[in-house]
Parts: sequence; structure tokens; C-alpha cells
Amino acid sequence: MSLATARRDIEGRLAANWALTRIAYDNVRFPIAKTDETWVNCQIFEESATRLNVGNPGCHRITGLIVLSVYSPKDKGTNTARDYADQLALIFRDRQFSGITCQEAVPRNQGIARSTQAGSGTSWYQYDVSVRFFWDGVYDVS
Repeated sequence: MSLATARRDIEGRLAANWALTRIAYDNVRFPIAKTDETWVNCQIFEESATRLNVGNPGCHRITGLIVLSVYSPKDKGTNTARDYADQLALIFRDRQFSGITCQEAVPRNQGIARSTQAGSGTSWYQYDVSVRFFWDGVYDVS
């Protein structure tokens, strides 16, 4: 599996299972129309690669982190962001799809944050869900 394929499959799973808000993806224009809108930012980070065997073909494990950030309007409480974070965690926690294995979903209150993704510089209440994932790939190393 390629890095591009893994990203496509992770983003595809999110898009197919999430309809409560708009989703911002890496390097895709995402204008915020109004400051009372709650939205989700999806970032995918590849973290490491480890060879799992000796010989050819080589089996490699690629690990990474999915970070789903819920941005809700500032000064409106935390319930919406926390509820959405719980629902996002269910999409990926301990799930396997397209050769990708997701592990535990870790919630993290980030508090008041300024969003640079939206380009507006507006302050939001931010709540993140981080999910570690991996896939194993077999590659000819000759």
C-alpha cells in the first residue's frame, strides 16, 4: 500500500461515516462561512517504518497518527465538541479496513485555539481525537 492509498482510505472512511459537520482536509481550501459553525479538521501523520522480516520480499510496518480536531464556537460550552469527539472516535477505534489497523482513540481537550486551517484567525474551542494506526506492506527489496 502506498502513503497516498492509506490517506485516501482513511479520509474515505471518515467521509462515509461522518455527516454532522463539514470536514477540512490537509492542503484543501476550506473557507469558514460563519463563526457559529462547528467543523472537523482531519490530519494524517505517517510516523515510522519498521522492517518485520529478513530476506526478500521485505515486510514493512508503517505506523501513523490520525488527528481529528473538532472546532466549535468559542464561549458556547463544551458539550457539542465532546459529543462529536466521542462519535469520531467510534469511526476509527479498534477498526480494521482496507489493510489498515486502527488502535485506541485518545481524546484531548485543547481549549481555546486559533485556527490557521480556516484562514480566518478566529478563535474556537478545540477538542482532538488521536488514533494510532498501522499497515503492513510487502515490498521487493532486490
